[in-house]
Amino acid sequence: MAERIVRNTEWAIGIYEGASPVEVSPTERVKNPVIAQGDATDVETAFVADPFMVRTDEGWYMFFEILPVDSNLGQISVARSQDGLTWAYDRVVLKQDFHLGCPSCFRGRVNTI
Repeated sequence: MAERIVRNTEWAIGIYEGASPVEVSPTERVKNPVIAQGDATDVETAFVADPFMVRTDEGWYMFFEILPVDSNLGQISVARSQDGLTWAYDRVVLKQDFHLGCPSCFRGRVNTI
């Protein structure tokens, strides 16, 4: 059996702005963190990490890893935003009997021959 991970209350997800991906800083337009350990409403979490954001016609979706306090198996959750600045936790969207982390999403087109 895997050893239970120690709760890490310092991990959270924030929004930063900058001129380039290597020149970022906190912004006054956002109250960070935008998603933190206590924001999940469907599972008690030890931490949140590794966000991946997708913009659609309906708004922004942020997929990220959560680690439940009673498991070493990461799950993928989603939060939603209309403006990319203010976020609301939604729910766990992917759970398996193995660890999940670092989600990535891709939008594609189906080609037919």
